Amino acid sequence: MNYNTGLFVKWAGGDVEICQGDFEIACADVKPGDFVYFDSPYVPVSETASFTDYTKEGFSLEDHKRLAALYRRLDSIGAKVMLSNHSVPLVHELYEGFKIEEFDVRRAINSDASKRTGKEVIITNY
Repeated sequence: MNYNTGLFVKWAGGDVEICQGDFEIACADVKPGDFVYFDSPYVPVSETASFTDYTKEGFSLEDHKRLAALYRRLDSIGAKVMLSNHSVPLVHELYEGFKIEEFDVRRAINSDASKRTGKEVIITNY
């Protein structure tokens, strides 16, 4: 299990906690009504756009599946959950049934200036 898999924000009763580390451990104490925002590494949009990690251990397909399962568990207990990612088929598949809002983004880095745009999503259960 990777213990450095992203940045997460939890809000509970007026207290905000920013966590870095394994998301299952960070969310072990989430209660109904709490708010959790997941800013995990994004699913790559192509073979060449392969940023998938904040740490040398990476963020695997299994990590994305674990995160989606945790998202569903938090939803089932009544927590409010938000997640951002690229708008790619895998993300739409993993979060099917939740509110998925797609929007255009500009990228600051790309050797081809015409490819400095993309689509991302915000996924919420509220």
